[in-house]
Amino acid sequence: RNTYSKKNTSKNIYELLKSFYKEKIFKKKFFDINFWNKLIFILYYTPMVEVNWKSIILSKEMLIIDAIKVLNNTGLLILIVTNKSFRLQATITDGDIRKGLAKGVTLQDKISLVMNPSPKYVSVNTEHNAIKKLFSLEKYKAIPVVDKNKRVVDCYFQNDFFENNLNPPLLIMA
Repeated sequence: RNTYSKKNTSKNIYELLKSFYKEKIFKKKFFDINFWNKLIFILYYTPMVEVNWKSIILSKEMLIIDAIKVLNNTGLLILIVTNKSFRLQATITDGDIRKGLAKGVTLQDKISLVMNPSPKYVSVNTEHNAIKKLFSLEKYKAIPVVDKNKRVVDCYFQNDFFENNLNPPLLIMA
């Protein structure tokens, strides 16, 4: 199972804006409804990049800078720290990294300084409704799934359990 990230969206927006800037008509296009239609189309209909949950598995020996790169490259909100046999050791979120940096940890330090060694996880036998309840009540964005030996076998993401009911933005031009 895979999850998705809108990693290419910002690149498409950049290319659109760059093309208007090169044509020296950006100010004119800024007020053009076609410009906004293209921008909205890019934001909502750009194909998403497939990301496998295994790409967020890290070793506690990795550096914080490498963890940040993985977060940026995957677009996911969590990193899972395991040992060599994939036993769950910790999780890391961008918030954990920010808190560590605020306390004086550097980008060249190991992720073991910022990881959460007591992460929330579910077993492979956990019922769908119980997992959904965790996402809605506890506001988790992702939860690792472990087997009876506490080996990570999957990772559930909030969007696996809830539809994204985003309404397209409303543009009012005065």
